[in-house]
Amino acid sequence: MSQEIMADVAAARASNAEEIEQLHQNLSAVSQLQEDTVKRQEALLQPKRSTLPRSESGRRLNGGLLMNI
Repeated sequence: MSQEIMADVAAARASNAEEIEQLHQNLSAVSQLQEDTVKRQEALLQPKRSTLPRSESGRRLNGGLLMNI
């Protein structure tokens, strides 16, 4: 009976180790996807950021012209 319990404990530990390894792999994959998403978001926002100062100054200029009229 004791050997059966020991075998069950060993099997449970092996199963837990496999699950932990799978969770580590999943976590690594999600982490990589998150990093890639941040990089993609930055790349997509970069052109928009470069146009913001022109848009802001354009609005100020238009506002000033409208105030002079």
